[in-house]
Amino acid sequence: MLYGAGGVCCDACGLVVTEVGRQPFTVYRLLRAADSTSTVELSAIAGSATAFVSVYIVVFGVGFIYMLRVLVQAPTSGEHGPNPELAEMSGARSDPATKSLEERS
Repeated sequence: MLYGAGGVCCDACGLVVTEVGRQPFTVYRLLRAADSTSTVELSAIAGSATAFVSVYIVVFGVGFIYMLRVLVQAPTSGEHGPNPELAEMSGARSDPATKSLEERS
């Protein structure tokens, strides 16, 4: 329970730091936030946001479809398995039960 509350607290503190950092030129009681806003039109912001989201949808969509195609393909008969030397170097075991029996003897 404490970890959940700590996460919420950290999230709120991060939000405050982010929002304060976005307006470094807005000084308390000297310059109001309304006076320090940009004059960019809504259509320009909407256009750039739409382009940004569209590019990400295309890039991640193509990557996701590629990964699905790779996962659907079954291994071929001539395909080699993992390199045993690399598996040994990484500490991976092919059969943990057999390895533990070998260690006992």
